[in-house]
Amino acid sequence: LQVRVYHPRNNVSASDGAIVFIHGGGYFVGSTEEYEAVTRPMAKTMRTRLFVSIDYRLAPETLFPGPLEDCEKVLEYIMRNGHSMYGVDTRNIVLMGDSAGGNAVAAITQRRRERNAEPKILGQVLIYPLLQLSDAQTYSYRKHTRELSGRAFIDPQTTVHYYLWYAGIDVNAHPEYARAALTNGHVNEETRRLRDEIMDYSVLPAEFRHDANGTDLPVPAEPNEELMAQIGPFLTNPDFSPIMRRDLSNLPAALVVTVEYDVLRDEGAIYAHRLKKAGVPTKWSHYKHGIHGILNFPHLQITQELMAEVTDWTMTLM
Repeated sequence: LQVRVYHPRNNVSASDGAIVFIHGGGYFVGSTEEYEAVTRPMAKTMRTRLFVSIDYRLAPETLFPGPLEDCEKVLEYIMRNGHSMYGVDTRNIVLMGDSAGGNAVAAITQRRRERNAEPKILGQVLIYPLLQLSDAQTYSYRKHTRELSGRAFIDPQTTVHYYLWYAGIDVNAHPEYARAALTNGHVNEETRRLRDEIMDYSVLPAEFRHDANGTDLPVPAEPNEELMAQIGPFLTNPDFSPIMRRDLSNLPAALVVTVEYDVLRDEGAIYAHRLKKAGVPTKWSHYKHGIHGILNFPHLQITQELMAEVTDWTMTLM
């Protein structure tokens, strides 16, 4: 397990805290090297005492919960050794991640709360996070299929493939599983009831819910009983699907970023709403002209605006 560590030249820092960054890639691709163009400018701008980027193991070689546990091990190591090694105030740590990294951040903060871990995480930054696989027919999934098929990243098919692989399901051997999941044919009745209870689409802005002008309805499900049996326990497990945790109270302050052209838009917005409702200090920021993965295009103006917002929110919190 490797990490990439940044600390200010001459140890001149703006904060005695630390940032722990978890890269995206659907738990299937990505590395600290590929994210160097993201993390190095972040570290340089924030100038915290320590900035760590984690090279966690990936599927299909390492399945859930292996990548999540890798990230937790790094965090716990920093909690134990950050002060003695780098002078970090371990009460001043912010977890940050994009896409699958946002999934890990949400899951880790929930897991630490469940076991009353100390010291507590100061804040969490979720950038277009991946939070569930119980509904592949959200407004944002359907918008992508309708308007962006083959022209934008990340598409519904890739999202479903990566998430199924993370659960240990071989979609190459069973392509029919991916087709079923794209129609919600992988969701049993018990999971559907829980999903409908937790994922309240009425909280979404009107423009999210009316993109289709009433003409683009969910496709009929193509049930696959074998897939239901295999994926069912994952869909309701908050460690795999953080949005499915009923109680979101007493979690760290949160910045949740969503972008318009992204299948994950709706689940991020709903999670931000639920955090607020649970009493967690939460800022939801939506970039109307953004695309999934925009963090990896640092020269775009919209990306620079996003990075500036993440920096300002984080440094204000610290």
